[in-house]
Amino acid sequence: MTFVGEHIAGCRLCRELFREVLQERRSTAGKALSIGPAFWLKDEHLEYEQIVSYADQLMDSDERELYSEHLGLCGRCREDFESFLAHRRETEWELSTRYGPDVPAVRGVAMAPRWVGGLWGRLAAAALILLALGLAWFVGGFRREPETSIAGRAPGGGASEPIGTVRRDPAPEPRPKDSPSVAASTAPHSPAGRQLELGDRGRRIVLDRSGNLEGLEGVSGRELATVKDALLAEDMPLPAVLSDLQGSEGSLRGEGRTAFRLVGPRREVVLAARPTFRWQAVKDATSYSVYVVPKNLGRKNSGAIISSPKLSAGVTEWRPDASFARGGVYSWTVSATVHGEEVISPAPADPEMKFRILGDEELRAVTRLQKLTNPHLARGVVYARAGLVSEAERELSELMKENAGSREARRLLDRVRSWR
Repeated sequence: MTFVGEHIAGCRLCRELFREVLQERRSTAGKALSIGPAFWLKDEHLEYEQIVSYADQLMDSDERELYSEHLGLCGRCREDFESFLAHRRETEWELSTRYGPDVPAVRGVAMAPRWVGGLWGRLAAAALILLALGLAWFVGGFRREPETSIAGRAPGGGASEPIGTVRRDPAPEPRPKDSPSVAASTAPHSPAGRQLELGDRGRRIVLDRSGNLEGLEGVSGRELATVKDALLAEDMPLPAVLSDLQGSEGSLRGEGRTAFRLVGPRREVVLAARPTFRWQAVKDATSYSVYVVPKNLGRKNSGAIISSPKLSAGVTEWRPDASFARGGVYSWTVSATVHGEEVISPAPADPEMKFRILGDEELRAVTRLQKLTNPHLARGVVYARAGLVSEAERELSELMKENAGSREARRLLDRVRSWR
């Protein structure tokens, strides 16, 4: 072998031949193939029912032998099986425990004959039934209202009540969950304990003495509760979105006071994505310019000032060509040219005139309300809650026209107008 090795090391031809033969033998070497259960089940895992059957020995010997071999090879299934056994040991005592009242054993007392127990049991049951019937008759007779004679009936056929009788209104029947009426929850009575009625587009809206609101079909439960709360309180809280739009005086922006008034939008939420800007005419003004500044710094295109072209002296409103972003907050100013000088409103020392475009989700809710119902009361209150001051004022003004003497309608309208 030493001679052969030295020859192969020095002979290039023999060395190449040896390498080829060696590679050929390696490539044709036999490969082992396992067909045992462990090979076929190496990628399978036991289900919970199989683990329970294996633990309770509910399978035949062949299947149990197969699962035993798999548990010996599969760590995951073995861990599940051991965890199941541990859980069973921990809960076995609790499952075997009986829960019930302790009945002490009575000793030294002779048991009565069976026929005596049956007789006394039947007598006791009969006595209990008679006692229950007597109690029911007594309670029913106590709660029954006194009947009136034929002579005591009113001419219209109804029974006249004797003097001193206190009449009680029947308890309201339970309403289904989807009923358009709202039962009183937080405020159990209408204002001053009286019934409130409003006319609205030919329908009758009633808030009764029990706090039930009727006549607003098509309004969701949340919106109905909002309307009821507003009627009971005769007031509506200032929406948080309007508080954010109020602004504060900008003492560092300059001096002077506003020379003319901006009509709208005025610190409110706007329904249209292309609002119309209106302002008061200025005496001797030769032109106007409108400037809108986005206030949401995190929004796309924020900081880009939107401006109108130079408008003539007779123009006191302007509507932009492009839509503003839904949910965006903006501030706007108007510059009037008077005798060659600029007069700006609001003045630098006054609070900014901000507004917000109604967001997408809020717009869907408002659109749904407009499709399902048309009462001025429901629309006005829901608009007010969303910060749509102009729309709420318009709806509540129409409600006031139909209910000129209503204190509640007047107070709701005045409350919305105070937000401007």
